[in-house]
Amino acid sequence: MNPNSGPIFSKLGNEPEVAAVVEGFVESLAARVDRMQDSESLEDFEELTRHSAELSVDAVKSGFDVFAECAGSIAEAARERDGERTRKRLIELTEMSWRIRLGHRGAA
Repeated sequence: MNPNSGPIFSKLGNEPEVAAVVEGFVESLAARVDRMQDSESLEDFEELTRHSAELSVDAVKSGFDVFAECAGSIAEAARERDGERTRKRLIELTEMSWRIRLGHRGAA
């Protein structure tokens, strides 16, 4: 299996004190990524910047740093109104979100 295609797990592991935060984050991913894709398709860079910046912060809190970096790069590209870079990173983020959900029981 390609190491870049398997499940992604939170670096926080199964720590009980953060389990609810991680679970809420993972369960919200599909809808949040859908909103970002909608914003991108409408070329609504302001909304895309806001959604991706919020997602980046929440990803850090949930232990998904690589995902947070990708979301942050989307926010940056959207602020610069760089449609091509935004689209490329959003495709990567969509794939990562699927891999995170795959790694979290019951969320896929």
